[in-house]
Amino acid sequence: MIEIKEIEKLAQLARIELAEGEKASLQKDLESILNYVSELKEAPTAEKMEEASYLKNVMREDDESYPAEEF
Repeated sequence: MIEIKEIEKLAQLARIELAEGEKASLQKDLESILNYVSELKEAPTAEKMEEASYLKNVMREDDESYPAEEF
C-alpha cells in the first residue's frame, strides 16, 4: 500500500503542491494503477502463448548461391 509520505515525496519530486484531499485521492488512484499492473503481470505473454501455438514459420532460408547481378 502506498503511504501518504510516499505521495508527498512524489509531489515534491514533481514540484507540485497537493492539498490533503488531493493526496488521499492520488493515493487511491495510484493503488488502483499498481493493482492493475500486478494483474497484467499474470496475463499470458507471447512466450507463454508460443507453447500453445501449433503454427510454424513457413518461410525458407535465404539462398545466397546466386549472384545479385543475375536478378
